[in-house]
Amino acid sequence: LNAMNEPFTDTSALFPVERTYSEWRLSDFNTPQGVALPQFGGNKATVSTCQDCHMRDVTGVGGAFFGNASSSVVRNDLPLHDLTGANNWVPTIIPQHPAFSATFSTEPYAAERLAALNAGADRATAMLQNAAELEIELTGTQLVVTITNNSGHKLPTGYIEGRRMWLQVEAYDANGALIYSSGAYDAATGTLTEDADLQLYEAKHSISPDLAAQLGLPAGESFHFLLNNEILNDNRIPPRGYSFAAFEAAGAAPYTNGNADPTRYADGQYWDTTTYTLPTAPDVVIVRLLHQVASREYIEFLRDNSPFFSDPNSNGQILYALWEGNGRSAPTIMAQKAIGLETYLPFVQQ
Repeated sequence: LNAMNEPFTDTSALFPVERTYSEWRLSDFNTPQGVALPQFGGNKATVSTCQDCHMRDVTGVGGAFFGNASSSVVRNDLPLHDLTGANNWVPTIIPQHPAFSATFSTEPYAAERLAALNAGADRATAMLQNAAELEIELTGTQLVVTITNNSGHKLPTGYIEGRRMWLQVEAYDANGALIYSSGAYDAATGTLTEDADLQLYEAKHSISPDLAAQLGLPAGESFHFLLNNEILNDNRIPPRGYSFAAFEAAGAAPYTNGNADPTRYADGQYWDTTTYTLPTAPDVVIVRLLHQVASREYIEFLRDNSPFFSDPNSNGQILYALWEGNGRSAPTIMAQKAIGLETYLPFVQQ
């Protein structure tokens, strides 16, 4: 820690928190030709910049100082100013927050504002469903699952907070009995079962022992945004053009057990493959790739560390109540595949 109320000048000691821009800058997206992924670009067949995906080109009337829409030029390269990302849960709780509820209920244009929030959540869901491809292959009792990252950064990206992505795998016999499960999620409690085979994509930050001693806090894994100074693990899938050396220099390398890990992804790798060994050969296999905006652990951390803990009017308690009352940030199905079944079954519960 530097002295209180003094600027921090040692840039060699800065901690990499969010690295989305660096992940993009070091990817194949940051090239003149870009990447051919038309599902992101609107009227563009290839995408390169952040704006290409998050402000896709649409057809519309160009701006003009004089005249009106009927006499203005129709363009096919208008960036849509929606800035769509992956957060499809928080927009659904904002209208219920006591500080903002009037904006979406009684104030002028409340209905339009609410419709805009809901539309944004729908766009975020579509963005998530375009961000990855899922392939599965079954040979006897061996199930091979491959996730391909179509985004221009890590998948998932941004500050780690409570966001996470995982594989949910279910296998059934000829009688419809469940013979194998990994990544089961209990919607009633917001609990993810961390079984031995769970493939969970996330990053974990922590507070080092020496800093923890200065702060009077426990060392180790932590959600403290401003206090974390170590990376424990980061297995998020890199984008096209990944290079370990370049990502490490930018503070965006994969990490395993507190160390930058050059073996987690090979240079150029923008996919990840997981092999599951099932107890017997199944008749039906269902695999889902799930993304969650806010985990139970993160929401409980914010509740328990909010000032005025247990006060129902504290921000932590308000957020926790909104989380409980709005599906507990239910996971979004980014992609799903099945073998031996055409109709998908519901989530496996604990």
